[in-house]
Amino acid sequence: MLIGSTALAIVLAVGAVLLFGGKSAPEAPKTFQLKGAMALLEGTTGRAARGECEGVRGYDDIAEGTQVTVYDATGKAIALGALENSQYAGRVCTFSFTVDEVPIGHDIYQVEVSHRGKVSFSDEAARAGEVALTLG
Repeated sequence: MLIGSTALAIVLAVGAVLLFGGKSAPEAPKTFQLKGAMALLEGTTGRAARGECEGVRGYDDIAEGTQVTVYDATGKAIALGALENSQYAGRVCTFSFTVDEVPIGHDIYQVEVSHRGKVSFSDEAARAGEVALTLG
C-alpha cells in the first residue's frame, strides 16, 4: 500500500523526534562581546560633568558615552559601543568599553573611538579582551 506524501512526511517527522529525542544540536555563537580600554594621556580633566574625567583642549570629543566603532578588515562598520567608567589618575584619564554583538568570522577587527583613527587587532586579541588604545 502506498502512503500519501503528507502521511509520509508525518511519519518521517515523528521518527526523527523519536530518534533524536526532539533535541537539536546547540547553535554555535554568531557574535562575541569585545572588551577594551583606552587611555587619554593629554588634555584631560578630573571630575568631569560626564564621569570622573574627560578630554579638554582638543580632546573634547573624548568622554563617557563617546562612540566606539568596530569595523571588519575592509572598513565596514559591524558593531557599536561607547566609552564608559572613566578613571582619573596621575593626569591620565582611562576608560573601559564593551561592544556587544560583534560578528565572528573575521581575522582582523579595527576599533575606532570617535573619529580618532582605526587600530587593528587580531581575532584572537579581540575575543580575549586585549584591545588597548592610547591617545595623546
